[in-house]
Amino acid sequence: MGPQGDKDFPFPLSDVTAEPSAELEDASLPDVNKFTIPGSNGPQSIAHPQPAQETHWSIGSQVVVPFFIAGMGMVCAGIFFDHVQKWKVFINVPEIIILVPALLGLKGNLEMTLASRLSTEANLGHMEDTKEQWSMIVGNLTLVQCQAIVVGLMSAVVAVIMVAISRQEFDLSHTLLLCSCSVITSSIASLILGIGKVELEEVNPHLRGGRVEKHLGKTTPSSPDRDSSLDLPILSSRASTRQARLITATVIVLSHWFHINPDNVATPIAASLGDITSLALLSWVATLLYEVIDKVYWISPIIIGSYILVIPFWVWVAKKNKYTNSVLYNGWTPVVLAMLISTFGGFILDILMSNYTGLAAFQPVINGVGGNLVSVQASRLSTALHQSSELGTLPPDARICISPVDVYCSNQPYAVTTRVLMIMVIPGHLTFVYAISYIQKGDASLTSLFVCFYLLAAFVQVAILLYVAYVLTYFFWLQKVDPDNSTIPYLTALGDLLGIVLLGITFIFLYSIGDPTTTKFST
Repeated sequence: MGPQGDKDFPFPLSDVTAEPSAELEDASLPDVNKFTIPGSNGPQSIAHPQPAQETHWSIGSQVVVPFFIAGMGMVCAGIFFDHVQKWKVFINVPEIIILVPALLGLKGNLEMTLASRLSTEANLGHMEDTKEQWSMIVGNLTLVQCQAIVVGLMSAVVAVIMVAISRQEFDLSHTLLLCSCSVITSSIASLILGIGKVELEEVNPHLRGGRVEKHLGKTTPSSPDRDSSLDLPILSSRASTRQARLITATVIVLSHWFHINPDNVATPIAASLGDITSLALLSWVATLLYEVIDKVYWISPIIIGSYILVIPFWVWVAKKNKYTNSVLYNGWTPVVLAMLISTFGGFILDILMSNYTGLAAFQPVINGVGGNLVSVQASRLSTALHQSSELGTLPPDARICISPVDVYCSNQPYAVTTRVLMIMVIPGHLTFVYAISYIQKGDASLTSLFVCFYLLAAFVQVAILLYVAYVLTYFFWLQKVDPDNSTIPYLTALGDLLGIVLLGITFIFLYSIGDPTTTKFST
């Protein structure tokens, strides 16, 4: 190339030495990370950004505040649950209690899978066109409605079957009431979260269709991929929306402003939002139907039939939509299996609450804390895998099944997080259990025996969940299944089941030896 070609470059091409150095003669490949610029002081290295190593203190200081805020929300949900169990409908139709864990979990799972689908499409650039955007929104909202109705109805049917097998009894009016309550609650809750999700995604055209975590949460505040000019529009463009999705987005954006890892902050707050709303919705719908069902006996069949009749329409819309066609066939497994696990947990809860009514105040807390902590771990594990390897391949020296000692005691980043989260179990539950005691009974007197066994149950639950989180996340990753989409539904459902069982064992044991705390909360 002659002088004319040199004009395209900031230095003459003749100055670049083409002769290889002696050190590279025996090398099979050149060092592509270094290059020489004429006039510089030698080879220059290309900087590859690496995720910063977080310490126990940095993780704990970021998690602790949202953890306690979310925990107090669960305390409120527990107190509300303890209150509504005394309502006439809960006393006369106790099977409704079985639905509580399943419906609370279903709302969160549908939100997560909806967010994941929209995020994937946005990252593929499929929502830049307004027509395509609306096509995707309509398709996904109809798919979520379809899933909510089907899974909500399934949870009620499973609950009825469990009751029929265990008690050898079948009440048609109770069955119809249970099914109609379940489909109404799941449908309305999913519609609210769907509208809230769409409103959030319309905040900025650059973020349409994706979880803000996907755009902001995987980068550091100084990352070249992060455009801070998008932060303010997220907060301001939809300030009027009152859905929890905007709150979650605000938490994530503020986390970046204050140089905090959103994985540590967003998941605990997001996980607790909506629990008390769904519980209140279920309670009020059940009460309204119970009050009129004797006078207007046909109302429950009409509600169930109407929802069943619209399912084919939702299926047709989702099937015709290219963005939801495949999910219509393949996106049911995590949601359905999580519902089955949670419904089984609800069945156990129904049996326990018939003898130990005071257990209701603690059930949302022990389940919620376990779910929140394991969600942080699952989110961080998924983030680390996204940053270090391709979907379907594990990082070097990584294995799916490892010793629990490695998960809790090694120097790996996931072990650091595990230790921080385990440490938070004791002070967190101490705060929440004394808050429940004070608000419910007007005093904070708890026996040391009750506190010790309650903390042991909570500690065992979280320890199991954090280990299972590692195994499940790495297993799904190796199977080319994004753990962002699949892991948390299973973990939260397992957390519900473990929490209910361990809490039940605690109450049974302490009540049998006459512990005054369990007696106080069961009167």
